Amino acid sequence: MPERPEDRIPALDGLRGVAVLLVLLSHASNVNVHLLPFLDLRGLGRAGVFLFFVLSAFLLTGQLLALPPLELRRPATWARYLVRRLLRVYPAYLFWLLAYLALRDQLRMEGLRDWDLSVVGEHLLLTRGDYHLWTIPVELRWYLALPLVVIAVALLRGRLLPSLLLLTLASVALRLLAPPDYGVELAPFAPIFLAGSAAAILHRHWRNLSAERRARLARPADLAALVALGLLCLHAPVVWSLVAGEEVDHRHFHLAFDRLALLWSAFLLALLWGGGTLRRPFETRALRFVGAVSYSTYLAHKAVLVAVEPSGRRWPTLLTWSIFVAASLLLGWLSHRLLERPFARLWARPVAERREEG
Repeated sequence: MPERPEDRIPALDGLRGVAVLLVLLSHASNVNVHLLPFLDLRGLGRAGVFLFFVLSAFLLTGQLLALPPLELRRPATWARYLVRRLLRVYPAYLFWLLAYLALRDQLRMEGLRDWDLSVVGEHLLLTRGDYHLWTIPVELRWYLALPLVVIAVALLRGRLLPSLLLLTLASVALRLLAPPDYGVELAPFAPIFLAGSAAAILHRHWRNLSAERRARLARPADLAALVALGLLCLHAPVVWSLVAGEEVDHRHFHLAFDRLALLWSAFLLALLWGGGTLRRPFETRALRFVGAVSYSTYLAHKAVLVAVEPSGRRWPTLLTWSIFVAASLLLGWLSHRLLERPFARLWARPVAERREEG
């Protein structure tokens, strides 16, 4: 399934950058490497990951539903979809799994010294997800489930209310069967992805509105974005720690799966439907660059953090944090250029040839 130019939404690239920065801020705070000495941002990492999940579901659902109905009935469509997803994820994933394995004696990560090739194989087979790598099996499992969601919505001819009702009922059923928990199984996290898919369906209907109706929605959307952002801030443990004067339990925020999914989806839609002022920060070149290299940066950052963390005891914490973020982004950029982009182009060539033949 090729990605068309109209599928690229600049603000969403920036939002992806925000997601990975939330993870970096949180994981750095876990080892007392803070952006500011008084700013303990532990516990924010899950919010960033859930934003990744919502964005992934939103973009892929929108791209698939944009295909002609006949295309969705062809096995070749889903074969291409799967190949593209695997080429998008596995090359960098395999490289960094092998890198952590090769560096297991140098990196001071609990349990890493027990790694061997069988552990790498378990990660690739989606049955294991150590450290921050737990998110990759969850997302890959979602890629396998998404065709069922898209086909079900297509059978409803994309009608708004029946489609949203279907996704809502599926989310409620899954939540009853699989409460929020840690692990690599898809079921507890599936409602987060379904919230992103619901947002994609809503956005498709918004795009079909007249320009006049869109304009009327712009101001309420800007207000909704601010409200959603405020409520998201209330899910930051640091806010409640400052209010209570003591550390709060991060697990409560980690397990706020459904609230975070709904708030991120609402913020995403309000950002896209608003007048444009709130989108501009997310459309900056710097934040879009971070978004472009976010996947590889996410994979690499744990190794960088372990390497720079001892310096935090000798250097100013802001300097250590800056080195951590800069080095993570540099490795992310290299991995993106050398692993992600070449395999994406490997897929793009036959797609371009098929278009020319057609």
